[in-house]
Amino acid sequence: MSLLNHYSGLIIFALVLVIGFSIAKRSRNKVRAGLITGGIALALAAAWFAVRPTVHIPAANPGQPVLLELQSPYCVACIVAKPSVDRLEQELQGKLVVQRVNIQSDSGKVLAARYEVEATPTFIFLDAAGKEEWRGFGILDATEIPSLLKK
Repeated sequence: MSLLNHYSGLIIFALVLVIGFSIAKRSRNKVRAGLITGGIALALAAAWFAVRPTVHIPAANPGQPVLLELQSPYCVACIVAKPSVDRLEQELQGKLVVQRVNIQSDSGKVLAARYEVEATPTFIFLDAAGKEEWRGFGILDATEIPSLLKK
């Protein structure tokens, strides 16, 4: 499960290339089929670089709630969740610290083990004292976090 989840983007990319190369091999016009396959591969790579989640760890603000996002840059669900997390971070700026942690980095592996994360993206809301108040997986419900801040 975690292999598919953490590397889903790379797996999809590889499958598209394999399918493209198999079509190119059977095609009568191999040059054209090769160019199409290469173009698709370049478009997928460009799209991944444009929308991939980036690790963003803001300066620590003691006494402020934290939304911890444990993610992987190769996870399609993490890429899909990125706009929601970005929008939430902008809306709650000054009230909430959003930390994105790549679970494949050394510090990410430590946090993933500490919070027993098995799939990405996992969202953990920590109150101002650092106590876990809420946990979510997959798609972030943007209405949940502001209600937690009011508690």
